[in-house]
Amino acid sequence: MKKTSLILNIVFAVAIIVLFILHFTNNKGGIIQAKTDSEAALQTDSNGMPALRIAYVNTDTIISNYGYYMDQISIIQNDKIAAEKRVMNKMKTLEEEYKNYIYKVKLGLITEEQAESEFSKKNEELEAYRTRASNALMEKQDEISSQLYDSVFNAVARFNKHAKYTFIMAHNSINNTMLHADHSFDVTQVILDDLNSSYDKLQESKK
Repeated sequence: MKKTSLILNIVFAVAIIVLFILHFTNNKGGIIQAKTDSEAALQTDSNGMPALRIAYVNTDTIISNYGYYMDQISIIQNDKIAAEKRVMNKMKTLEEEYKNYIYKVKLGLITEEQAESEFSKKNEELEAYRTRASNALMEKQDEISSQLYDSVFNAVARFNKHAKYTFIMAHNSINNTMLHADHSFDVTQVILDDLNSSYDKLQESKK
């Protein structure tokens, strides 16, 4: 699934570099916050303007440790293996049918043209099945990627409702645009904890 991870990291790098200029009223509570809402709101620069507050999320860590994504990728891998087995079985069946066509031609039961026509039709059916199976897996991967992005985006929004960062950026090994990042501005674990907590609750509710 390296290709999937690459696509996801590019999506994160482009789309999660989000400007969060969210002017919420002071609310108590929240996921986690280093300072209170009022303290964050009062921070200003030397010109009296609101201070620029930046944090980042390591999307490699999210992809590697988010329970939902890990479970779904496992399902996709199992589906891929099962689909490949079905295709292989169909190919073996087609090989046997091809041998049978050759045998019938030798016995004069059918002509070479009839054998070629019937074999060609069955081969086309196999290719169509292979294409449908591949497309189904790709659609499932797209669905998982979309759900992953929505989940992370929503978790970041929930966190920033109280943290009130100006920017929360995506950081990863695939498309890294940050030359230096102070680890004190890394909010990855907070976001990951929220994601896994929400997913665990969802799983419990299904039992």
